[in-house]
Amino acid sequence: MSEAVHLGAGLDEATTTIIRLENGGSTTSARGILLDRNSGMYSDVRIQWEDNVGWKVESVDESATQPSY
Repeated sequence: MSEAVHLGAGLDEATTTIIRLENGGSTTSARGILLDRNSGMYSDVRIQWEDNVGWKVESVDESATQPSY
């Protein structure tokens, strides 16, 4: 799941800190808040599991301030 949120945000795991990784409200969704240590930008990534496909990105919102939980 952590790899999926990194890929969804287009960020490298080596330069990113996972601030929060949580259930997205159902058994097939997840949310990750990432901090890009190079730019200081936060990414709020929401992913959804699709059978026979895997994790699919639903949305990515970038912000200069940390999103609320």
